[in-house]
Amino acid sequence: MGPGAPAPRRYESLADYVVGNAEAGSVVLFHPTLEHTEQMIVALPLIHSRLVHRGFRFVTLAQITEEKVKEHL
Repeated sequence: MGPGAPAPRRYESLADYVVGNAEAGSVVLFHPTLEHTEQMIVALPLIHSRLVHRGFRFVTLAQITEEKVKEHL
């Protein structure tokens, strides 16, 4: 979560922040601390379902890299 990100106190606010800031091509990377691990575990399925509902698809970084290489051939 970057500068200006809310300090999520609940899993809903974490999910709201991630989903609200996602855009085409976004890479979401989490660095949960021990104090926020449980919130992250609860938030991840919610984030996934909301993003899928919005039409996002999930791929690995390897898949993104392969697609970028193919675009430049």
